[in-house]
Amino acid sequence: MKPFIAFEEIKPISTEKKPWGKSELLFYSPFFQLNRIFVDRGWRCSLHYHKHKENFFYVFDGKLAIRQYRNILGKLEKKEMINGDYISEERYLKTSENLLIKSKSMSVPSLCLHQFQSLTEVVAMEWYIPSIPGVDISLEDIIRVSEINGKKVE
Repeated sequence: MKPFIAFEEIKPISTEKKPWGKSELLFYSPFFQLNRIFVDRGWRCSLHYHKHKENFFYVFDGKLAIRQYRNILGKLEKKEMINGDYISEERYLKTSENLLIKSKSMSVPSLCLHQFQSLTEVVAMEWYIPSIPGVDISLEDIIRVSEINGKKVE
Protein backbone atom coordinates (compact mmCIF):
# COMPACT_ATOMS: atom_id res chain seq x y z
CA MET A 1 0.00 0.00 0.00
CA LYS A 2 1.31 3.45 -0.95
CA PRO A 3 1.68 5.89 1.96
CA PHE A 4 0.60 8.84 -0.23
CA ILE A 5 -0.55 9.69 -3.73
CA ALA A 6 1.96 10.97 -6.27
CA PHE A 7 1.45 14.56 -7.42
CA GLU A 8 0.98 13.51 -11.05
CA GLU A 9 -1.80 11.08 -10.00
CA ILE A 10 -4.01 13.76 -8.43
CA LYS A 11 -7.10 14.29 -10.56
CA PRO A 12 -7.86 17.97 -11.23
CA ILE A 13 -11.10 19.63 -10.13
CA SER A 14 -10.95 21.74 -13.28
CA THR A 15 -8.56 22.50 -16.14
CA GLU A 16 -8.09 25.93 -17.71
CA LYS A 17 -6.35 26.37 -21.05
CA LYS A 18 -3.98 29.33 -20.99
CA PRO A 19 -2.08 30.99 -23.84
CA TRP A 20 1.13 29.66 -22.24
CA GLY A 21 -0.14 26.10 -21.58
CA LYS A 22 -2.68 24.95 -19.00
CA SER A 23 -3.47 25.17 -15.30
CA GLU A 24 -5.18 22.40 -13.35
CA LEU A 25 -6.96 23.32 -10.12
CA LEU A 26 -6.23 20.52 -7.65
CA PHE A 27 -7.57 22.02 -4.42
CA TYR A 28 -9.35 25.22 -3.45
CA SER A 29 -10.54 26.68 -0.17
CA PRO A 30 -10.77 30.30 1.02
CA PHE A 31 -7.37 29.79 2.68
CA PHE A 32 -5.40 27.60 0.28
CA GLN A 33 -5.29 26.95 -3.47
CA LEU A 34 -3.17 24.35 -5.26
CA ASN A 35 -2.59 24.23 -9.05
CA ARG A 36 -0.51 22.04 -11.32
CA ILE A 37 0.73 24.10 -14.26
CA PHE A 38 2.10 23.00 -17.62
CA VAL A 39 4.00 25.77 -19.41
CA ASP A 40 4.98 25.38 -23.06
CA ARG A 41 8.60 26.06 -23.95
CA GLY A 42 9.39 29.74 -24.52
CA TRP A 43 6.07 31.14 -23.24
CA ARG A 44 5.48 33.67 -20.48
CA CYS A 45 2.51 34.85 -18.51
CA SER A 46 1.38 38.45 -18.08
CA LEU A 47 3.13 40.83 -15.72
CA HIS A 48 0.80 40.78 -12.72
CA TYR A 49 0.36 40.76 -8.98
CA HIS A 50 -2.09 39.39 -6.44
CA LYS A 51 -3.82 41.67 -3.94
CA HIS A 52 -4.20 39.18 -1.11
CA LYS A 53 -2.35 36.02 -2.11
CA GLU A 54 1.20 34.89 -1.57
CA ASN A 55 2.29 32.83 -4.57
CA PHE A 56 4.60 29.80 -4.37
CA PHE A 57 6.18 27.78 -7.18
CA TYR A 58 7.80 24.33 -7.13
CA VAL A 59 9.20 22.85 -10.36
CA PHE A 60 8.78 19.13 -11.00
CA ASP A 61 10.30 19.18 -14.44
CA GLY A 62 11.88 21.80 -16.71
CA LYS A 63 13.30 25.29 -16.22
CA LEU A 64 11.12 28.20 -15.17
CA ALA A 65 12.34 31.79 -14.75
CA ILE A 66 10.44 33.85 -12.16
CA ARG A 67 10.94 37.61 -12.53
CA GLN A 68 10.00 40.25 -9.99
CA TYR A 69 9.59 43.95 -10.80
CA ARG A 70 9.04 47.29 -9.15
CA ASN A 71 7.18 50.25 -10.58
CA ILE A 72 9.74 52.92 -11.51
CA LEU A 73 7.15 55.71 -11.74
CA GLY A 74 5.58 55.25 -8.31
CA LYS A 75 2.56 53.34 -7.06
CA LEU A 76 -0.12 51.99 -9.35
CA GLU A 77 -2.90 54.48 -9.77
CA LYS A 78 -6.29 53.38 -8.51
CA LYS A 79 -8.03 54.41 -11.73
CA GLU A 80 -5.77 52.13 -13.76
CA MET A 81 -6.74 49.14 -11.67
CA ILE A 82 -10.45 49.98 -11.53
CA ASN A 83 -10.79 50.69 -15.25
CA GLY A 84 -8.63 47.73 -16.16
CA ASP A 85 -6.34 49.91 -18.28
CA TYR A 86 -3.07 48.24 -19.16
CA ILE A 87 0.25 49.79 -18.26
CA SER A 88 3.30 49.49 -20.47
CA GLU A 89 5.93 47.03 -19.27
CA GLU A 90 8.61 49.70 -19.83
CA ARG A 91 7.30 51.38 -16.69
CA TYR A 92 8.75 48.61 -14.52
CA LEU A 93 12.28 47.73 -13.49
CA LYS A 94 13.20 44.07 -13.07
CA THR A 95 14.58 43.65 -9.56
CA SER A 96 15.24 39.91 -9.57
CA GLU A 97 15.15 36.82 -11.72
CA ASN A 98 15.31 33.32 -10.31
CA LEU A 99 15.76 30.23 -12.43
CA LEU A 100 13.88 27.29 -10.97
CA ILE A 101 14.91 23.81 -12.07
CA LYS A 102 13.65 20.40 -10.94
CA SER A 103 13.05 20.27 -7.16
CA LYS A 104 13.58 24.05 -6.69
CA SER A 105 10.99 26.45 -5.32
CA MET A 106 10.42 30.08 -4.46
CA SER A 107 7.75 32.40 -3.11
CA VAL A 108 6.40 35.70 -4.38
CA PRO A 109 4.73 37.97 -1.79
CA SER A 110 1.37 39.60 -2.40
CA LEU A 111 1.46 42.96 -4.21
CA CYS A 112 4.77 42.01 -5.88
CA LEU A 113 4.74 42.43 -9.65
CA HIS A 114 5.96 39.21 -11.19
CA GLN A 115 5.97 37.08 -14.30
CA PHE A 116 7.14 33.59 -15.20
CA GLN A 117 8.70 32.36 -18.42
CA SER A 118 9.56 28.81 -19.40
CA LEU A 119 12.94 27.98 -20.87
CA THR A 120 11.84 24.37 -21.52
CA GLU A 121 8.58 22.46 -21.21
CA VAL A 122 7.64 22.90 -17.54
CA VAL A 123 5.53 20.98 -15.05
CA ALA A 124 5.21 22.85 -11.77
CA MET A 125 3.10 23.19 -8.69
CA GLU A 126 1.74 26.62 -7.85
CA TRP A 127 -0.03 27.36 -4.61
CA TYR A 128 -1.46 30.35 -2.85
CA ILE A 129 -2.10 31.28 0.76
CA PRO A 130 -3.59 34.53 2.11
CA SER A 131 -1.08 37.28 2.82
CA ILE A 132 -3.14 38.35 5.85
CA PRO A 133 -4.40 35.59 8.17
CA GLY A 134 -8.15 35.20 7.96
CA VAL A 135 -8.53 37.00 4.61
CA ASP A 136 -10.17 34.79 2.01
CA ILE A 137 -8.22 34.26 -1.18
CA SER A 138 -10.21 34.60 -4.36
CA LEU A 139 -9.78 33.05 -7.78
CA GLU A 140 -10.23 36.61 -9.10
CA ASP A 141 -7.35 38.11 -7.06
CA ILE A 142 -5.02 38.66 -10.04
CA ILE A 143 -4.31 42.18 -11.33
CA ARG A 144 -2.67 42.18 -14.77
CA VAL A 145 -0.62 45.27 -15.58
CA SER A 146 0.70 44.31 -19.03
CA GLU A 147 -1.14 43.38 -22.17
CA ILE A 148 1.36 40.59 -22.85
CA ASN A 149 -0.32 37.42 -21.63
CA GLY A 150 1.04 34.22 -23.00
CA LYS A 151 3.50 35.73 -25.43
CA LYS A 152 6.04 33.32 -26.85
CA VAL A 153 9.56 34.65 -26.50
CA GLU A 154 12.07 33.62 -29.15
